[in-house]
Amino acid sequence: MVEHGLPEPEFIQEQDFRIVIYRYTPQAAVQVTPQVTEQDKVPESTAVKNLIKVLEGEMSRDELQETLQLKDREYFRTAYINEALNGGWIEMTEVEPNHPNQKYRLTEKGINAKQE
Repeated sequence: MVEHGLPEPEFIQEQDFRIVIYRYTPQAAVQVTPQVTEQDKVPESTAVKNLIKVLEGEMSRDELQETLQLKDREYFRTAYINEALNGGWIEMTEVEPNHPNQKYRLTEKGINAKQE
């Protein structure tokens, strides 16, 4: 019992006699190393893949949009920027999302995906 980190059995004697035995279940074991899924290594979205591919250093939304030859600002923001931000592939250089000098850069996760 102790070798599996379980408490000793309980012996309860009331109107009826009960023994409570704690059993070790392998599923309850803590996973020491996190599983790295394919999703963690490479973005699923083609838009995010393309954004990661062209992002060099720190770039503004206008620079990225021009490099990708996209005209629709709202579509670019939702399909590219927000997807990449939510997935942890890129990060903002300014805390305030609407900051006039806002730029984007790859995170460690984004850099690793770009190298794959």
